[in-house]
Amino acid sequence: MIANKKSIQDFVKDVVYQTLEVTCYMFPVEADELEDMGVDTNVNEDDMTTSVVTFQGAAEGALFISANDDLYHALAANMLGESTANQDEKEAALCEIANIICGNIVPYFAMNDEICKINPPQMSNQKVRGNYQKGIYQNEYLRVYTDEGIVDISIYFNNSIR
Repeated sequence: MIANKKSIQDFVKDVVYQTLEVTCYMFPVEADELEDMGVDTNVNEDDMTTSVVTFQGAAEGALFISANDDLYHALAANMLGESTANQDEKEAALCEIANIICGNIVPYFAMNDEICKINPPQMSNQKVRGNYQKGIYQNEYLRVYTDEGIVDISIYFNNSIR
């Protein structure tokens, strides 16, 4: 790894915080703050709504973003500036956030002018994630608590340089 370069975990965390704050008006909080608001912080990732963005080039892999119900319902409303959003708007918002986060994370892998091409985001399920859990990919996982709910970020990547 290049000297003074942030760990991928810290890099991902910074990108996720900045994206949620700027794009969705959601701010990081501690888990106990959510619990004080009556939010169950022990939510299982299988019970969350998930979007995926795949990429290839300097690294190959996928970024999964999973939102609990509270955050999933708030994403589109916050992004559109409306009090409610329909299902298509909610899915589009989650996909767009995945796209923004992935687009800001893949430069981490760039080296020697090699870049990553990202593919259009799509809604996902456990079967898709299973394709990346087979052991050929490194995995970084981050759970973020926001004032609107919980988001899990999983990035699977295969990069021989790092």
